Amino acid sequence: MQSPRPGHTTFEALQTDIKRGAIKIPQFQREFVWERPRSAKLLDSILKSYPLGTFILWKTKERLRAVRNIGGIELPPAPEDDFLLQVLDGQQRMTSLFAALEGVTIGNKNFGEICVDLDVAEDGDETVVHESKEFVPNEHRSIIFKELHTIGLQELMKAEYNSEQVRKIDLYRRRIQTYQFPTVEIVDASLAVATEIFTRLNVGGKSLSVFEIMVAKTWDDARGFDLNDKVEGLNKELAKSGYGGIDPTILMQNNAALVLKSIKSVDILAMDKMDFINNWDKSCTAIKQSVDFCRSNLKIPVRALLPYQRTLIPLSYFFFKAQNDPVGNTKKKLIDLFFRIGLSERYSGSTETKLSQDLRNIDLILEGKDCLYDFGVDISAEFIQRNGSFRAGKAYIKTLLCVLAAQKPKDFSTGGEVILDNALLRQKNSRNYHHFFPTSQFGKGIISDLESNHIGNITLVGGHLNKNKIRAKTPSQYLAEFAKDNYNLTSDLKSHLIDLDAMKIDQDDYDTFLPLRCLALSQALQERLVPYPMDAMAPKILGDVSADEEKEGEEPGEADDSLEGESA
Repeated sequence: MQSPRPGHTTFEALQTDIKRGAIKIPQFQREFVWERPRSAKLLDSILKSYPLGTFILWKTKERLRAVRNIGGIELPPAPEDDFLLQVLDGQQRMTSLFAALEGVTIGNKNFGEICVDLDVAEDGDETVVHESKEFVPNEHRSIIFKELHTIGLQELMKAEYNSEQVRKIDLYRRRIQTYQFPTVEIVDASLAVATEIFTRLNVGGKSLSVFEIMVAKTWDDARGFDLNDKVEGLNKELAKSGYGGIDPTILMQNNAALVLKSIKSVDILAMDKMDFINNWDKSCTAIKQSVDFCRSNLKIPVRALLPYQRTLIPLSYFFFKAQNDPVGNTKKKLIDLFFRIGLSERYSGSTETKLSQDLRNIDLILEGKDCLYDFGVDISAEFIQRNGSFRAGKAYIKTLLCVLAAQKPKDFSTGGEVILDNALLRQKNSRNYHHFFPTSQFGKGIISDLESNHIGNITLVGGHLNKNKIRAKTPSQYLAEFAKDNYNLTSDLKSHLIDLDAMKIDQDDYDTFLPLRCLALSQALQERLVPYPMDAMAPKILGDVSADEEKEGEEPGEADDSLEGESA
């Protein structure tokens, strides 16, 4: 990278370069937001020869996804194999200038109405440029800004401007033509450096995400590749199986992980554009296979139950490398890895490094070897009871919800399978979550002082059941009513890991129920995990961390007062 080069450019040069495609506004720039009054003030400063801010331009051969249309004017592609100037700072000013010179409409803002008052002093304090003629004093003569450099002498004479007005038109035209716009060119910088400069220049706004940068970098018009469109299309496909709505950043990271075995930002930004594009379809196939694995082998029906969306990346890496479905010990180790990630809340911090370690463990699984874990998990009933405070977005809790969902829970009333829904599971106070022992009963001398808002007290039910039939009754009350019509209620409860007799449900004995429900969850986890030496060193208390890509949920709603909530 060369040292930044200060320089200048003119109105005419800017207009010409934009129209021939030599100056581009990268798509990661924010949308044009200036209103006409602000643009008019900028033009007023130019006509008064006031200094303006510097345009920061990145001189490069890098082709990014760029703004293709300004006010209905279709901008051509950049000249082939030639340097072009990407605007890093000054987009709002440059677009204002171009829009006023061309007289175009952007959104509902007609820049063709910006005009110049010809009856005020050119170097005084009064405003010369107005957003439209309605702001020019009635007795004053004005001219549309665009016409300053397009109107000819004959037209001036026909318009009957007086000599002073003609003098000012000529003066303003020359000031526009000769105005020196300060520039700084960043030459031969990498994309990472250029976007870092952009981010620092725009400290008042939102920093660019790696995804936004990669959308610009990987855009390829000739091949029809637009990362935004590709992500949207993949999510539409996944939505058919209940796994839509995956974060675009994670889908981008998945592609990089398959090629680089890394999701570090610096590695993704340095990734070859064609490598990224050429691998996209394979990445999509691997993601779909990982979703199929979650649905068929882990019995997780919807995406919202995943402890982390990023757990799909190691699974996707396996299918990308293996080219076949896992069986036997390979399948068992994959299941073990999935649950270890969630139970340890492993991706709630320093995800890039930890995920790279998990990809290396996938390589070991592919080689038929044991994984090398530097962390352990405790799946005992005591640990679950100690750490089971219910928060729907917490990775540990979501992992246990996966266990409950895998039992294919039955409706207490009808015996039909409970339908779980992504939208409901993402809401706070979701009606898919039901306190088996309603919290409204606690503190009334009926139920013990053990924590009521606990994963051991959560069952997955249909929303209609929560609202209309259970309400705030005790288990002995509402189950007795259901038993009149549902002759299989005892076995249906076992699909919720609830033993009607052993857990003393008819006595509403929460002191007996909670430890035994935690034990049932523990036994279900034992079926899914492979013991490792590090498990003996697992912490007894989890840290207070939650899933990194979804907001924590609130308490589940009571049956009679579930509330609509914010989606994660």
